[in-house]
Amino acid sequence: PDGWFNTRGCALEPRGGMVGPKFFRFTSDKPGRLAKAHLGFGVDGLAYEALILGAWVRCQSIHTGERVGEDPGFVLDFLADDLRRLARRRLGAHQGPSANSSSWKRGARRFPVPPQAKEVLMGLGLHGATGTFDVDGMTVELIPRGGRESLNLVLNGDLELGDPAPQGWVLERGA
Repeated sequence: PDGWFNTRGCALEPRGGMVGPKFFRFTSDKPGRLAKAHLGFGVDGLAYEALILGAWVRCQSIHTGERVGEDPGFVLDFLADDLRRLARRRLGAHQGPSANSSSWKRGARRFPVPPQAKEVLMGLGLHGATGTFDVDGMTVELIPRGGRESLNLVLNGDLELGDPAPQGWVLERGA
């Protein structure tokens, strides 16, 4: 698809997606071999406090690669003006019930945006793991600084978004 670069071991499948007919499929049968795709986009850390990444995923015959961290999923690198990495965040599809299933599962996570961030480099794929990793209906939502109005006093995006591995609770305004 347009905008994606540095692709390897992936294909745009014409039918069988969860949201639309087409979906991304990453495959690898050799541990340590990268099956991946990258997308870069701008994000002003002074204007946005968080980014919510969501997608439908399906994992089949997944096995961790040769090294720690070689697992399927999404990797977000928040970059400064000089392209220096400020933070790295992951949304792993290898955790929870979606680890090996023939059915699609929805996962999402809220990531804080560093104030100095100007760009995000997002990579998705097997990242050295073996098996088949399918992705469809990916969404990226930017949350403005100061948040948005809500009646919810407990800000727990991980629970509300259906994160397969929630990080914990965050209370808003000292609740």
